[in-house]
Amino acid sequence: RVIEVLFAYENSRDDLRAMQQTVATAFDSAMLYVTQNAKDTEKCGELYRYLVLHYDPDGLSTSITPAYSLLQYGVGDSKAYATVYAAMCRKADVECSVVVGTKDGKPYYWNAVKEGDGYLFIDFLQCARQGTFAMYTKEQMRNYVWDYSAYS
Repeated sequence: RVIEVLFAYENSRDDLRAMQQTVATAFDSAMLYVTQNAKDTEKCGELYRYLVLHYDPDGLSTSITPAYSLLQYGVGDSKAYATVYAAMCRKADVECSVVVGTKDGKPYYWNAVKEGDGYLFIDFLQCARQGTFAMYTKEQMRNYVWDYSAYS
């Protein structure tokens, strides 16, 4: 059997390339905030500070292009911030992934950073609301539900 899958994009190829360049510029700027020889947890804090300084976490909105909308227009939700944050961490050589689950019973996204044999978790928007960067253990992540076996 042969299956043919066709994709239709709302944006032209040139528009997508321009979007890619915009995102690349933001990532290059973020890397200037990272101390290369720092511990991974310190790099995470530096990238958090970069995002908070350049993008207003209070401008929450959902988009079909989460990362681009956040980096170009400052518009994003938990998915946009978690996706951008994870990608910036990986560019800074920090093992970081996006966790999909629920918070207080609603769909939500946050990050998991590999630390030794385990993980520490970062809820970017919660940190921004509290005005301070924090990394949490699994036990501290109350009101969050996800596939715990993926991050043991």
